[in-house]
Amino acid sequence: MEHEKYSYVEALRWLAQRYGVEIEEKEVSPEVKAQQQLADSLFIINNFARDYFVNTLFNTEEGQSVGLSYFEERGFSEEIIRKFQLGYCLNERDAFVRTAVAKGYNQEYLQKTGLVTIRNEQPVDNYRGRVIFPIHNQSGKVLGFGARILVKSDRAPKYINSPENDIYVKSKVLYGTYFARHAIDRLNECLLVEGYTDVISLHQAGIENVVASSGTSLTTDQLRLIKKFTNNLTILYDGDNAGIKAALRGLDGEGQVEDDRGHHQPLEVEDQLAAEDMVPPLPNERVPPQRHKHVEAEDRGRQHQGQHHQRLDQPLAPELPVG
Repeated sequence: MEHEKYSYVEALRWLAQRYGVEIEEKEVSPEVKAQQQLADSLFIINNFARDYFVNTLFNTEEGQSVGLSYFEERGFSEEIIRKFQLGYCLNERDAFVRTAVAKGYNQEYLQKTGLVTIRNEQPVDNYRGRVIFPIHNQSGKVLGFGARILVKSDRAPKYINSPENDIYVKSKVLYGTYFARHAIDRLNECLLVEGYTDVISLHQAGIENVVASSGTSLTTDQLRLIKKFTNNLTILYDGDNAGIKAALRGLDGEGQVEDDRGHHQPLEVEDQLAAEDMVPPLPNERVPPQRHKHVEAEDRGRQHQGQHHQRLDQPLAPELPVG
């Protein structure tokens, strides 16, 4: 339980599933039971889709020439591609949905996951012609997907993500948590970057205590997830201060976090990585040690220029004069 940072109930369910033990739980209402069954169905569909996209990437001509070539151009090895279960969706109208329906998957649930959409009253693949990034929960189940287009288009967004549904709530997820959780716990440090490929690149370089907010404002639910493993968070964003401020926009001082006893306590703005302390130093600026903390992993990831470190269980130290 401590190793995986599961709650007591989560640990019991995990052990029961692993060893095939049936747990007798109190009777639930038909509504709750229906919600649980829906969630199970969405997980099953996502697992099927993940395997389909991985197979398409490695075992089809288009997947190899388009999807795999893109990942290789980014410098990703086959080992890291398989580790993160990256995939590709054929640039065809309905190749995936036809396969899924033929195997008996419910079309309504396929739409709910965001894998399929309706055009002219016909189901079509939502991620056609895109490389696929599965998004996992803490235990490794696939919650949803991010999909990147590989051709320039004024009509289509660069990235599209799964819509929120019964298993995927974007504000409660950080990309890469499943792969980073042990390293974060071991190093007592979490690195936060901007996107999927940042996480994968750093993992390939041996820096595994890293997760991504995927372009969303950092939320108290995401901070609570980080605090399961560490109180130390370092933000590594490309460019100037604007990106870091955007990441912190969702933290307005009114959020709450859950303490070790399950009680909700206010999370002050100063405990939420205050945006005014985010300005990175100039090249020749002398930086007091209290202002920025550098770890060995960050030195190897120096391409990330905007950086800030803060303990999540302590207020910010007063800014010292520079110069």
